[in-house]
Amino acid sequence: FEAAGGGGYDTHGGHQVTTARNFDNMLQALLGVFNAPGETDPRKLNFDDTLVIINTEFGRTPQADFGDSRNHWPRAYATAFIGGPIKPGQKGVYGAIGPDGEAIKAVEPAECRAAALLALGIYPFSAEAFATSDVRGTTGETDAVAAVLENCFGWEA
Repeated sequence: FEAAGGGGYDTHGGHQVTTARNFDNMLQALLGVFNAPGETDPRKLNFDDTLVIINTEFGRTPQADFGDSRNHWPRAYATAFIGGPIKPGQKGVYGAIGPDGEAIKAVEPAECRAAALLALGIYPFSAEAFATSDVRGTTGETDAVAAVLENCFGWEA
C-alpha cells in the first residue's frame, strides 16, 4: 500500500499504520518463497542455507515531532537476521532500546555488515573493507570476528 504522506517509506507524517501493514505483507510474501518446516519444494528457498537480513539505515523518533510526524532517528533501530547461520539454540534478541528511544545495548551498523560478509564467506577485515576498530571493545582480528559472530548471530566463541 502507498504509505500515508506521499508514498515510499521515507514519509514523516501518518505513516505508522501503512508501514506496519506493508511490513506484515512483506513478511507474508517472504514466507511464501521459503519451505515451511518439513516441506521440500525444490523451487523454494530453505532457511537452513539462506540468511535473510531486514535492515534500515535509520529508525524513527520515539515521540511525534509535530502532529503525528516522526523524523529520522539514528540512535536506535532494529535489524533482523533470520535463517542461515542462526541455529534454533542461538535465536533470540541481542540489544535493547530504552523508553527514551536510545539504544541501551547495541550492535553498530558496521558490525551488522561485517556479519553479513562473514555469512557470505567473505572476510570483512581485509584492507579494503572494515577495520577491527569498527567492532567496539576488540583488540584484533580474532576478537573482532568472535564479537561479530556472537553479537549478530548468537555464536559463542
